[in-house]
Amino acid sequence: LIFLIFLTLEAQASPIKDIQVVGQTKTKAWALLRRLNINVGDDLTALELEDLKARASQNPQYILKSLTFERGILKIEIEDKWSIVPVPLLTQSGDYYMRGLGLYENNFLGRLETLVPAVAWTNAGLNYLLLYNSENFFTPNIGISSLIVRINTLSHFYRQATERFHFET
Repeated sequence: LIFLIFLTLEAQASPIKDIQVVGQTKTKAWALLRRLNINVGDDLTALELEDLKARASQNPQYILKSLTFERGILKIEIEDKWSIVPVPLLTQSGDYYMRGLGLYENNFLGRLETLVPAVAWTNAGLNYLLLYNSENFFTPNIGISSLIVRINTLSHFYRQATERFHFET
C-alpha cells in the first residue's frame, strides 16, 4: 500500500506556470533554461524535479544554490563562477621557444558557451587558436563546435631516426 501511494505521488505531474531565475550576474536566464531543457507549460513530477536538480547542479559554469517547485512556480537560484581564466603559454625545448597567452572564457556573453582565443610567438613566427563551443546552440540537444588554428612547422617536435628509441629522463 505504501508503495502504491509513493508511485501515485511520484506520477502526479504539475504544470510549470512560471520560472524565476535569480542570483546570476552574468548568465542569461534563457541560456540556463535552454541548457536545462525546461519551459513554462511543461509538466513536472517529483521524480523529474530531482532529475532537474541533478542536471542543474552538474554544470561547472555556476553554483546551484537552490531549485524549488511550489504552486506551479519553478525557482532556480544560481551563483555565477569566475568565467575568464588567463592561460600562459610558455615552452622551451633546446633552441625552440614559444611565448604567448590564451584566455579561457567558459560563459561567453552569459550564454553558457566556451570561447578560447590564444596567440603565441615562436622561433618560426606566429601561432594562434580560436575555439568556440556551444553544447546547445541550435536546440537543447544540438550544439556546435568550431576550431581555427594556425601552427607553424616548428611547433611540431621532430626527432632524428637515431633517437627514436632513446628516452630522456
